Amino acid sequence: SVQATCFAGAGVEDRRALGRFIDCLLTDAGATDSSISILREIRRRQSLLNQAELAHLAEFGVNLGDKLQADQLETRTVAVTYEHYSLSAVLDRLLPPNTQLSSFSVVGHIAHFNLKEEVLPYGQLIGQVVISKLPNIRTVVNKRSQINNEYRNFELELLAGEPNYVTLHKEYGLEFELDFSKVYWNSRLSTEHHRVVEKLRPGDLVFDLCAGVGPFAVPALKLGATVFANDLNPTAHSYLEANLRRNLRKSQLISQPELVKAFNMDAREFVAGVLAPRYAEAVASGFEQQVVAIANLPGMAVDLLDCFVGCVKE
Repeated sequence: SVQATCFAGAGVEDRRALGRFIDCLLTDAGATDSSISILREIRRRQSLLNQAELAHLAEFGVNLGDKLQADQLETRTVAVTYEHYSLSAVLDRLLPPNTQLSSFSVVGHIAHFNLKEEVLPYGQLIGQVVISKLPNIRTVVNKRSQINNEYRNFELELLAGEPNYVTLHKEYGLEFELDFSKVYWNSRLSTEHHRVVEKLRPGDLVFDLCAGVGPFAVPALKLGATVFANDLNPTAHSYLEANLRRNLRKSQLISQPELVKAFNMDAREFVAGVLAPRYAEAVASGFEQQVVAIANLPGMAVDLLDCFVGCVKE
């Protein structure tokens, strides 16, 4: 079977290419009567949608031409305004030629840019356009510094909208509340969050060393794993606890409180004081499920590997 769609706004070359493709199919020796009928209908609709091709209606029969004339088809002019242009189309017209504007990520109602230096003078303009084009966005920010502190947050510049950085972000059916100005969150890691959690099984023992607001811990607990989650940032720890409660049934937390515990401590201290003794208990009891340690600390997680030395004994 053959299926095609023709748009009135398609370019002339696109329409011609489609026409040549249909002609080739019509002359194919293996074409069936049914497919030929479909292709001819596509060819007819292609012509009807384009003013330039109305002159060729004779090939479809006199009756069709008479009907079109009787119905008095007319040409109308449609005013194209700002509302008709996409976000990218507006920015392409407003910014200088060859401007390299990086993509942005969305965290709840916040649009987050990492603007290059040459684009910074147009930051507020970009922010206003984003808010006007994306109804769900109320705050547009630019990252002004790299992550260079122990709490993994960075300085933000408000480009447009509300100076409100507390938001509710949804990821794979789960909700995460966070203050984007005080905690670490990267929406572009959503696929990685999902990939890691998919490797877990109900009953696994999971230790999340740098849990943040819970992008690994919350779905792992929802899956049925036993989770010990930790973050050094006290603000992240508060949101972590709130997000664990938000995404789990109250009855589950009451009946099985041993399934989850959140900590606010240094990752190394967490490994020595929480992970090591509980891992030893699991081994001694003949625990047969996976024991998983997650260190979501981009660029620095490898520095934590030495703290596992001595934790695992033969």
